[in-house]
Amino acid sequence: MVQRHAFGGVMEAEYQIDGIIIKKHNKYRDYNTVDFYCPSEKLAVELDGAEHYTPEGSDYDEERDKYINSLSINVLRYENGDIYNN
Repeated sequence: MVQRHAFGGVMEAEYQIDGIIIKKHNKYRDYNTVDFYCPSEKLAVELDGAEHYTPEGSDYDEERDKYINSLSINVLRYENGDIYNN
């Protein structure tokens, strides 16, 4: 099942896989959205492109991950290439 909502100019989709809800583009306070979020597992998944591997992008990701972790949410990061090529 997929539900879609307008979300700050970004389309948010909610998927249900084997009874587990996965939300695409879930927003956290002053930070941009995370790519995917599973509320029942308190798990955020980020797919990182080239901008994440610059000094500025890396610093931003570190601060953002600290904030999200402070909400008792784990963050997993995958490189875009790993997703597209596997």
